[in-house]
Amino acid sequence: MYSSRYIITTLFFLVFFAALVGSLTFFTQQVPLTVKPPQQADPVVGKTVIEPPLPQYYDRSGEQIIYSVNMGKITIGFAVFNCLPNIQENGRVLAVMTFETKIKGFQDKETIYSDALTLLPARVDRDIQSMLKHENLIEKYDHRDFTLTVIKKNGQKEGAGTVFKNDSPIHNAVLLPYYVRTIPELKIGYSLTANFARRRFEIKLVSIENIIVPAGEYKTYHFESIPKQVEIWLSVDKDRIPVKIQGIGRFSYSLNMTSYKPPQKPAKP
Repeated sequence: MYSSRYIITTLFFLVFFAALVGSLTFFTQQVPLTVKPPQQADPVVGKTVIEPPLPQYYDRSGEQIIYSVNMGKITIGFAVFNCLPNIQENGRVLAVMTFETKIKGFQDKETIYSDALTLLPARVDRDIQSMLKHENLIEKYDHRDFTLTVIKKNGQKEGAGTVFKNDSPIHNAVLLPYYVRTIPELKIGYSLTANFARRRFEIKLVSIENIIVPAGEYKTYHFESIPKQVEIWLSVDKDRIPVKIQGIGRFSYSLNMTSYKPPQKPAKP
């Protein structure tokens, strides 16, 4: 019998491609995918990114998406995504989002700070509570050196942390589905490479299809990862809402949208 902590941890690894949490090493094998040539220099981080920077600061403050967390047909909890107002920090404009998951005996809240021009992650503050322990983790991203440092906090003190080094900008697992929605033009066959500390995925648009989730029926862009670990469905409209995210593997999990609150500032088509 698997513990609730093991089950929900596996959920995040499968559903969001990779979780980078200190001692958890579910995804440690490198995948030899070819990284696409960079398209444009990023004026903020001084290096290159897979996609060009956004034409303006990302700002969807007030947006909220609530999901049911399902294991097969069984609902085991819920997850809430919130987009908060942008902030300024060290001369940069940062987009701020939270993603909180709750099931019986487990709660995981992530506060994600990302560059508002590229949506590349800058820092993630993570608060994990289970029946067994309470952990506070910090993920610090450096896109000049392509490093990610994962630090475990003990009260107000930060440990030395574990440093992951890569050869290109590192994405955040939770942020990625919301990064994909900013791509200006989507056609079947489009793909991008998502780079993580220890693994790399290609994300490909494979079809346009109608799906039904608790919030209703939506016409969606359907993405699959290579290797096949995750699927994402984004609504075909100006909001590009991630209405469903599904993990594929030993266990099958899905996040299915139950309600949607639009941003205070309407998204531009």
